[in-house]
Amino acid sequence: MVTTLRVLILEDNPNDYELVLHQLRRAGFEPQATRVETEAEFSARLDPGLDLIIADYSLPQFDGLRALKIVRARELDVPFILVSGTIGEEIAIGALQAGAADYVIKDRIARLGPAVTRALEEKRFRDEKKRAEAQIAYQANLIEQVNDAIIAVDRQFNIVTWNRGAEKMYGWTATEAIGRRVTEIVRTQSTDAQVAESVRQVQKQGYGHIEAMHYRKDGSTFDVEVNTITLRDAQGQITDYVTVTRDITESKRAEQEIARRAEEFAALYDTARDLATQHDLNSLLSIIIDQAAKLLN
Repeated sequence: MVTTLRVLILEDNPNDYELVLHQLRRAGFEPQATRVETEAEFSARLDPGLDLIIADYSLPQFDGLRALKIVRARELDVPFILVSGTIGEEIAIGALQAGAADYVIKDRIARLGPAVTRALEEKRFRDEKKRAEAQIAYQANLIEQVNDAIIAVDRQFNIVTWNRGAEKMYGWTATEAIGRRVTEIVRTQSTDAQVAESVRQVQKQGYGHIEAMHYRKDGSTFDVEVNTITLRDAQGQITDYVTVTRDITESKRAEQEIARRAEEFAALYDTARDLATQHDLNSLLSIIIDQAAKLLN
């Protein structure tokens, strides 16, 4: 399969330029190449969209090391390969330390294809790592922004993640919590047997949901809703438990207040009904008495 390659080539010899293109094609690439000879041309053609830069080590008024410094100064993450007729070991090491992906001697130009393949693979790995790190940073930021307590513990139930929501909810800082056994930090009014049964259910089903009463660091209590999931490895073994805990104290109080008012309303309704019944009975007695009086008269 042919891979299209956008490549900038710093080379003043047209024959050497064609030789480079030939080696790229032999390695399975279809180069879309631009040849430049001067620093001005090189700087003008630099583009973040380039896949590769190949530079002759020595030109009459410009050289590959200077070109490499320009690339790094612009913070372009483009694989850079030096090609030279002769290059000393010290210069080669210096080029690699400065950020070159590789160097190739012209009388061993067949090395160019493998060197390019390796450089592109390393670039792909860096890109994937950056994307993964960006995704992790994004998710970590989301975790820190939510008000719920997000807590992860390992299979030994030691805390490995303690977000800002957990700090606010329980009063323990991440520094105080991470590394300690979760039962030392997240204390509950549930019995040991109830906790053990909840853990068994989570291990069996892969998730769990409970409502409980928890303690803050200062000893005060609050109502919580806890949702737990398990994380597993490729063999299906549990590696971590992740819980999302929500403070439902206010909603509980609201429910209790609604229930209290409902009870008061029910009592008031019963009283009103009794009064209404008594009123109807009194009215009926009044009619009977009136009729009886009329008959007596």
